[in-house]
Amino acid sequence: MQGNIVYYYCHEEVFNSIIERHKLWLTSIWDLNDSSEVHWTFKKLWLDIQGELLSKASDKQRELINLINNEINTEIYRSYMYYIVCFSKYGDLLSQWRGYADDGRGYSIGINLDKITTQNCIPWFNVDYNKSLGHSTVIYNINEQYKILLDVFTEILEMDYTQGPLIVALMNLSRLAAVFKNPYYFEENEVRLIFAANISDDKVLNLDSRGILDGLFEHKNSICNTTHVEMDLLKCNADSCIESVVLGPKNKHTADDIFKKVADNGLLIARDRILVSKGTYR
Repeated sequence: MQGNIVYYYCHEEVFNSIIERHKLWLTSIWDLNDSSEVHWTFKKLWLDIQGELLSKASDKQRELINLINNEINTEIYRSYMYYIVCFSKYGDLLSQWRGYADDGRGYSIGINLDKITTQNCIPWFNVDYNKSLGHSTVIYNINEQYKILLDVFTEILEMDYTQGPLIVALMNLSRLAAVFKNPYYFEENEVRLIFAANISDDKVLNLDSRGILDGLFEHKNSICNTTHVEMDLLKCNADSCIESVVLGPKNKHTADDIFKKVADNGLLIARDRILVSKGTYR
């Protein structure tokens, strides 16, 4: 098996929907389980690096830093709408079974990200769909987060004002906020599929012409009312992006049951890629 395989943990109801409809939801980054999403970068990391930036800043650069702070205080960055789906690098993790797959009764679905997008990076907001979709590993190490931010902002502070450094700064913070996460969650080993949505009047303007993505759709999650876009996995790749399924340690189905189910729904997954958790959790 070739490619960048990552795993989506889910309850049986969600698993059945994905297998039967071949659709994967990308949800607004603002309404995920971690309440510090995005704010972690804007309200903590950015503030933490300011001392070092200010210690070397000219009067003009200090002015720019103050402008960035003014924009952050208004939370203008909420206008940058990323839609994401969260995966783990590993398909059989007890913490993931407990947190996202009905306490081990659910599934993890192995998806080949290379069949969805060739952009192994955080995407920029763009009118071109192909440049608006990418995947990236989440960064938990706070020292690495600081270094990346310092490197980026050392360059931004040197920009000529005609190049719009304020907008560049906010866009870079927003991009990095999509993959910078509180180290508390490091055990999830998360990888994200990220869509940078250009939205006007509740319509997404940069959907692709093939119908791979569709939306916006409204739904209610465990936290609030939110929105999502739907990705058609068969339109991404005729052989489907799904290449593996792992049954949770409390799952009552057999691997043969699931092999028949996926085949009946037109998915080509090898029988030896339908696996049962090695865990003895009960």
